[in-house]
Amino acid sequence: MFRLRSPLFLSSFVRHSPLGARLSAKPREAEGLRCRDFGEISATGKWNLRALARRASFTFLLIISIHFPFYTLFSHAEDLKVLSTNYTDILYSDDKALGDFLWRISGRKLGFSEDLRVAKSRVDRIVDRVRDTLNIYPENFRIKIYIYREYKEGVVALYSHKTKSIKVYADRITDAVFAHEVAHAVICNYFSEPPPEKMQEILAQYVDRHLWQDY
Repeated sequence: MFRLRSPLFLSSFVRHSPLGARLSAKPREAEGLRCRDFGEISATGKWNLRALARRASFTFLLIISIHFPFYTLFSHAEDLKVLSTNYTDILYSDDKALGDFLWRISGRKLGFSEDLRVAKSRVDRIVDRVRDTLNIYPENFRIKIYIYREYKEGVVALYSHKTKSIKVYADRITDAVFAHEVAHAVICNYFSEPPPEKMQEILAQYVDRHLWQDY
């Protein structure tokens, strides 16, 4: 964990930063000027102390986030379990959430005493069906699936190309809804630049109609 070991760190930061240089300047040298970083300087040479404090806090937090990214990232990270398949990394908080998800996309209750290969195949089977239906096969296709136990609000599932992940609610998901979002993932990862959303939706709805047509 990151800690400030000495007040000298702050004093050094102030001395050698643009903020410190401005603070150490003589008031009369700043008279009549406008400071783009810290706001107006009055005709008497007094600094806008409230603006200075806000800027100093922001600069300090920016330095911390740049030099200690893992501290800021993992201080709020949730401890999740991971189940990896051929195409996905499934992240979930407890076994019940994963079990509900697998049951709702496959129609079969799976106990964790069973071979996990069966559970993994349920997910990969849908991915394969989507790829075959669209007849497009992205190279090195891999996505994350974040499973939430209980539905809160909004959509039941959603693909984000920015994070290459699908967020699903285990108590509301179905194989059709999951396949629809997988279709978005396959489409976006096949092209060098994701197609417009309307085109994606047309292709995803084609998957909706033909996913299990030959079964």
